[in-house]
Amino acid sequence: RTFANREVGIKLDKVGEGFDASVSYFQGFSLLPDMRIVGSDGAGSILELHYDRISVFGADFARNFGRFGFRGEVAYVDTQDDTGTDPGTKNPYLFWIVGIDRTFFDNLNINVQFFQRQTRRYHNPEDLTDPIERDIAIQNSLLDGQRDRINNGISFRISDKGFNDTLEAELFAVINLTRHDRFVRPLLTYAFSDHWKGTLGAELYHGAADSQYGSLTANKSAFAELRYGF
Repeated sequence: RTFANREVGIKLDKVGEGFDASVSYFQGFSLLPDMRIVGSDGAGSILELHYDRISVFGADFARNFGRFGFRGEVAYVDTQDDTGTDPGTKNPYLFWIVGIDRTFFDNLNINVQFFQRQTRRYHNPEDLTDPIERDIAIQNSLLDGQRDRINNGISFRISDKGFNDTLEAELFAVINLTRHDRFVRPLLTYAFSDHWKGTLGAELYHGAADSQYGSLTANKSAFAELRYGF
């Protein structure tokens, strides 16, 4: 509503035969909120979720060799917590990911990726002496993926089609290797006709309560979707 709340992004793409790349910059608001204390009343502390401004410097590439595809992406996110001492604001961090995919036969596609998040000026939230600040810092670190200084992980996606491309099955998973928590999403989609398509799926979270996906185990769910296109 005001110019002070502006968001600005710029991206430079290079597309060539067999090799694509880009560099980008974004200044705006984080899509993930953080929790902080804004006051207190007779019932205790008053908390709010807030969306801080961030600056993101990014780059990516993609290169194909026959049926193999190689891709990578890197981003540095600068936040408003330069010292890393504010429990209510995420720390600056570096995130990068590289992967390879290949299609077998006609439709079987396998994609495997390795990623790493490095949190700058990391402080273990469990070292805070104030119990309220400690709980807030732990919750924020879980939401932002900053529970540890360095978090390594892998993701993979397997998909295939059958019955004249009317049935599509997909399995997607993310595994954090640092705390061994994981997210799994199976999908099954069937096209009844040119207009009607149905989907069955689930979102499953596993891990310890103090891990990113383990803290979301209560959100395990299954879903069904019926779509009409025209």
